[in-house]
Amino acid sequence: MKPGVYNIVAKQSDWTLGLNWMDDGAPKDLADFTAALVVRYKAESDTVVLALTSEVDGGITLDGEIFNIEFDVDEATMKAIKAGQYVYDLELADGDGKSYPVLTGRFTVEGSTIRLPPSP
Repeated sequence: MKPGVYNIVAKQSDWTLGLNWMDDGAPKDLADFTAALVVRYKAESDTVVLALTSEVDGGITLDGEIFNIEFDVDEATMKAIKAGQYVYDLELADGDGKSYPVLTGRFTVEGSTIRLPPSP
């Protein structure tokens, strides 16, 4: 299975994204799946910029009420990532351990252009 291409743009603030992995026009049941999203500087880089999983509090929720794949990253984590362009892969694995590369693409982190004066 070849992954789809989807380029993500995230701000250095809370980042959320919901997706549906479809099967014959309906969201696929992901009850027995696990998921991992890894962001790197370049595909061949060993350095991981951001790693999310569907493990407890790992940043990915599967089989949510609206989307069957939901990403949720807090502001502190996103602010720790330098603004710039990276690459990512999203992979799901079923209960038998078979992997499915679902998405790949650019992962762009944008800094804020708003600069507030320091508090007195």
